[in-house]
Amino acid sequence: MNSDGTGVTRIAAGYDPDFAPDGSKIVIRQSRLILVNTDGSNPEEFADEGSDPA
Repeated sequence: MNSDGTGVTRIAAGYDPDFAPDGSKIVIRQSRLILVNTDGSNPEEFADEGSDPA
């Protein structure tokens, strides 16, 4: 997204997103926990269940 709020791009569906400390990945909660690149590519399931990923 641009600083003025335009150019929004949906990268993944889920809840409670959080960035990795180095900003290279995002963890999201769906029915399981998924780790994706910041552009939404390379989704990896890393837990069958969980909540409030950080």
